[in-house]
Amino acid sequence: MWIRLPFWAFFLVVSYLYFVPIFRPLRFFLPFALFMFFGWTLPHTFFTACFLAVVFYLLLGIKELTFIERFTAYQVLELLLLFLTSWYFFETARSIDSGMSFFASLAPAAVFFFLTWNLSRRPELGGRLSVSREEKLRTFLEIGVASFILWQLALVLLFVPLGTFERSGLFLITNFFFVEILFSRGRGVLTRPRLLFNFSLVFIFVVGILAAAEWSV
Repeated sequence: MWIRLPFWAFFLVVSYLYFVPIFRPLRFFLPFALFMFFGWTLPHTFFTACFLAVVFYLLLGIKELTFIERFTAYQVLELLLLFLTSWYFFETARSIDSGMSFFASLAPAAVFFFLTWNLSRRPELGGRLSVSREEKLRTFLEIGVASFILWQLALVLLFVPLGTFERSGLFLITNFFFVEILFSRGRGVLTRPRLLFNFSLVFIFVVGILAAAEWSV
């Protein structure tokens, strides 16, 4: 339907499915807004349609409390949206000047910050990191520092002679590492073996992406 119908029809159908019945629509409005944005801007291909279908399926399942493991489902949703955001940024950065790229690089980091902060404040998702005021401030600062590092990473990747998918993959695996560390610490399950395992997993993926990439100068 998304491939064949005009965007206004897609917008009406998706909005109806999201807002009816009206059940906590504002809590997940940012993922919904990102979904609509990518539905408008991305090429209308079969692969894109399947990708967006998975995103919308996860979004509706989380919003309507359909999934039992809502925390895991939201993590997957966040990573998919971050992949789309980073891919769109690195793809469009080719056609804009360096000054615009500097400000546009804030977008992936900002998406990470707001999606992760939203998860940390939703006890129904099982991802609440903070209870006291001091703990909330600490969580806010930790997510802010991680977002700043991701912003710097996005800027660095602009100058690395890699393709869009390779850059997006490196950015995504770093996002995964930060999300896993933040919420493992908040839930009290961050141990040295778990940290070592996550670091090793990230290292393997990074090496694999760099080894498989076609370097262009």
